[in-house]
Amino acid sequence: MFYLLLKLLIKTALKVFFREMNHAQKSDLPTHSTIVVANHPNTFMDPFIVGSIFKQPLYFLAKGALFKSAFNRWFLGQMNMIPIFRAQDNQELESSPEQMRERNEAAFKQCFDFMKKQGSLLIFPEGTSVAERRLRQIKSGAARIALGAEASADFSLNLQIQAVGLNYTNSQRFRSRVFASCAAPILVKDYQALYLRSPQEAIKKLTHDIEEALKGEMIIIETDEDDLLIKRIEQIFKANFATEAQKSMGLQNFEMTQEIVKAYHYFKGTEPERVWQLAQHIQRYFSTLNRLALKDSALADSQERNNLWLDSLKSLFFLLLGFPLYLFGLMNNYPAYILPSKIAHWLTKEKEYVAPIMMSSGIFTFSICYALQISGFHWLFQNGLYTAIYALLLPLSAFWALRYTARWQGIRKKVTLLSLFYSKNTLITELLALRSQIIAELQRASADYERVNESIQQP
Repeated sequence: MFYLLLKLLIKTALKVFFREMNHAQKSDLPTHSTIVVANHPNTFMDPFIVGSIFKQPLYFLAKGALFKSAFNRWFLGQMNMIPIFRAQDNQELESSPEQMRERNEAAFKQCFDFMKKQGSLLIFPEGTSVAERRLRQIKSGAARIALGAEASADFSLNLQIQAVGLNYTNSQRFRSRVFASCAAPILVKDYQALYLRSPQEAIKKLTHDIEEALKGEMIIIETDEDDLLIKRIEQIFKANFATEAQKSMGLQNFEMTQEIVKAYHYFKGTEPERVWQLAQHIQRYFSTLNRLALKDSALADSQERNNLWLDSLKSLFFLLLGFPLYLFGLMNNYPAYILPSKIAHWLTKEKEYVAPIMMSSGIFTFSICYALQISGFHWLFQNGLYTAIYALLLPLSAFWALRYTARWQGIRKKVTLLSLFYSKNTLITELLALRSQIIAELQRASADYERVNESIQQP
């Protein structure tokens, strides 16, 4: 019961925290006897997102060090968490290797018994959480549990492994976007013959297949340098060539990014000089943008001064009309909005923990602040209808304030660009010309890559 209430609360919080949260699946998701495996870029946020996708309750493996106190054991148990004891936790738990092995065997047996009851388990096989667009070498624990559970039941459980790739636009930012891509399930019974011949070979093969399934559902970029360049290519390319569906954080956007990454690696391997020249142009373009305090979106949206004036006037009209509701939303929601960020940055310096702490603390700050504000309003006016209207306006005005702020930031960019058109006309003209050159280079590269793919596909 506690888990279901918590899941409902978290699903609501996720819809508030993320601007877009979508998922796609290649077949129906398993509803029982499932081990869900996922990459792990965003610590506690990842189980929240994966748990929201599946209808059935998911149980989670968590490091044993978290279960030291009696309260933690009770609370984490209520949250469907099962302790797992790793070699690196020896010192933290002050346990001998023999004690760790015994605890681990007990945890594995608990998992086996749980799977026999058609339960579903979530495992992050990388074993650590790092905010990167890549997959670290995965551990064999998921394969060991899956095969061990099936073997203990003579491979009669019909156990499946469901790989889920989590892809964030910015894993630490409020109102960012996330897309979860679900692979076709892996049937563990298919490894029965190999397991009966050699359990270790079966574990190795299944671990490899899990890794490949995860890679197929993720955006994987090996270095930070490549990641920065690809993000900039994505930004310019999608602004000019993506359809509305591709710009939304869904399957088409994900597939377009995958193709951009594949094309980048293809040209980096076959025409490194071409990639180097493009990188130089992009670096010069974004360095100039940073120096002028501009964003690429300002140039992408309006490349002519007449359009800039028209867009600015429309935005100004919107701001004037919407200011009263914005002010109401700001005054009534700012404390509850700003506190989670302050709490998160006070509690941790590790960026992987910022977003989940912000969201979790936001659940409490908004609940407490709204309860106090509504009670105070009713005490002042003693009118049930007015209090109900005020309570309804609180969340609505909060979203309006967010939208209003985004619109205000947009008009500031346009005004900045307009002023630069007059104060630094030559530099802006050169910047627009450089952007057009980059777009032309990307367009030629896209056409060349399509021809390469067509030639490969031809018999």
